[in-house]
Amino acid sequence: MREPGAAGFFPGRADVVPHVHRQQRHSVILVQDHVQAVRQRELRVGDLDFHFARWGPDPTALRARGARLQVSDHAASDCRQRQGRCKSEEADDRQHRTRHESFTHQITKLFNHQITKPCTHRITNLPDHQIKYSTRMFSRRVPDDRRPNRLAAVLADLRRRGVPLIDLTVSNPTRVGIYYPETLLAALADARALTYRPEPFGLREAREAVAEMYLRRGVRIAPDRIMLTASTSEAYSLLFKLLCDAGQSSVLTPVPSYPLFDHLTRLDAVTDRRYALAYHGAWEVECGDLDRAWTPDTRAVLAVSPNNPTGSALTARDADELVNRCAERRVALMLDEVFCDYPFAEAPLLDPPALERGDCLLFRLGGLSKTAGLPQLKLGWIAVSGPTRLVDEAADRLELICDTYLSVSMPVQVAAPALLAATSPIRDQIRDRVRHNYRALHRAVAESDAGVSVLAADGGWSAVLRVPAIASEEALALDLLTRDGVVAHPGFFFDFPHEAFLVVSLLPQPDTFARGVYLILERVHAA
Repeated sequence: MREPGAAGFFPGRADVVPHVHRQQRHSVILVQDHVQAVRQRELRVGDLDFHFARWGPDPTALRARGARLQVSDHAASDCRQRQGRCKSEEADDRQHRTRHESFTHQITKLFNHQITKPCTHRITNLPDHQIKYSTRMFSRRVPDDRRPNRLAAVLADLRRRGVPLIDLTVSNPTRVGIYYPETLLAALADARALTYRPEPFGLREAREAVAEMYLRRGVRIAPDRIMLTASTSEAYSLLFKLLCDAGQSSVLTPVPSYPLFDHLTRLDAVTDRRYALAYHGAWEVECGDLDRAWTPDTRAVLAVSPNNPTGSALTARDADELVNRCAERRVALMLDEVFCDYPFAEAPLLDPPALERGDCLLFRLGGLSKTAGLPQLKLGWIAVSGPTRLVDEAADRLELICDTYLSVSMPVQVAAPALLAATSPIRDQIRDRVRHNYRALHRAVAESDAGVSVLAADGGWSAVLRVPAIASEEALALDLLTRDGVVAHPGFFFDFPHEAFLVVSLLPQPDTFARGVYLILERVHAA
């Protein structure tokens, strides 16, 4: 691993800025002597955008590497005058060379010019009336319609009015009566956190603690192949940046599953293609659907084990199918294991053999939120394994990405070894809670004649109820909320293939959980 510099590590930037002062090299990308002409003879200075000729580098790649340009009005005017004298693209080779030399001179002059304020000029050979300006200010990555759905709006109104509710959607373990010893705070008071040590992958002692955690699960990963992030969500975003080209690449995600994937992919301009998990007494990957979702632009397959909300862990067969396809088609596999510490059975959840073969590039994701029951301390991680050449290349590229953000706070990195060692009692409490409530749910459903069943699951913090499709899931959830004061998720929140399903959290305190389940069964029976 390369050592970061004082200002962070940006490999490859200094050597492409040979004519710019050292202090500018990390913020300016200059195309050495290879700029030939301006693509479409257009240079936008105001919005800091270059368009290079067909011989030049891809402008998207330059922007991704941090290209910035701010020039004075005088320099922009000078560049406009020179640019206006450019001939058409049908000019002969001599004219092309002349244009290249002129433009290269302009670029060098602009960058060596005294940097002043951002310029609002647009330099182009088109008349002003032909210039097209954007009429949209905000990105389409954030939807224009952000109104809450009907269920969320009713819930917000009830909470605003102080109506007591039984929340069977809670996912925060710090709010459900789990005991957290105050001694945990001592780890956050370590004086070493007062010294900032920027490391692209995070402090080595923290990564070693994560590696030891994996070893206790029977998974051997070197600390150098572990990257710390501010959350599991950020880990996904970093991997999308590593693997995908914005607006051109897709990833495959399972359904039913957590709706967060839709937001994460959209925010990184990646297409989210779904593959089905089919239920036949147990959940399994629908391989035919997986193949139909696969396209030439697919860069990664996402899997969650145990999945949220189905609680299904990858079977040996599922892992074989995913790993074999990813290896054959040179696509990465992302495996979200945040719930793997919470099996419903007494035996731990073990890795399928295919994951240990190293046939494909594999990224394992985890974090303190679930592993330690500490969602308030933002720390996640990526663990990379697979073919050595691919792992080395991925780690080298991730080093640049992680060094660009350096998003993990120093206190949580310093505290991570102590927190991972001290939170076993918290995990035990949460594990006992979800197991108790899962068994209680099965008993309550078995004793009821409401026609409800519990879908089989392996672990996690949720359970899925199949209910008679007499009314829509939304109507049932609204009835439970407004008439019984019970909050439950309808299945369509998670893209279940058909109705009717309800998803309930297994985290609530046992008495609260039992009361909520009783009211659900009574409401379904009365329908």
